[in-house]
Amino acid sequence: LQRVEMDEWQIDLASLLAESGALDGLPTEERIKFEVGRRWIYVAIDCATRCILGFRIVETPNADDAIRTLNLIIQDKTPIAESAGCQTPWNQSGGIGILVTDQGSAFASEKFRTAVIELGTTYEAPPAGVPKLRARIERLFRTFGIQLAPLLIGRTSSNPTDRGDYPSEQWAAL
Repeated sequence: LQRVEMDEWQIDLASLLAESGALDGLPTEERIKFEVGRRWIYVAIDCATRCILGFRIVETPNADDAIRTLNLIIQDKTPIAESAGCQTPWNQSGGIGILVTDQGSAFASEKFRTAVIELGTTYEAPPAGVPKLRARIERLFRTFGIQLAPLLIGRTSSNPTDRGDYPSEQWAAL
């Protein structure tokens, strides 16, 4: 945890904006009556091991959820792994040497920066527009977009040209 990179990414996936699995059994024509949108994900990654230290899916980026993700870095997440049926623990946690983020509004907020200081962590926010200064987290999001999103229904792609005529909203899932 000498260097941890953290960022937010708008997921290339249209989803029904609902909190439970109550809509799962509905036919497509019924599901399209519900609000469809794209969610965001916060992810923190250890740069040395490439281990995901925390992630959180949110409706919109905000300082509170960024702080909740930050708190996952310092916690043993084995109970989360166990409740998800994982066979191995998710015990990677500890103090953070340097936390590196982009210049997003959630990370620039006084609330987030105060939380980082309270952890005794050094904070860096490299200049905007230079993603190579946070290469590991940026590569992870690219991998999500290229390798994971195409396997899921409701995928949107990162731009309309790549999406083509795929009906993302009709295939939105929770």
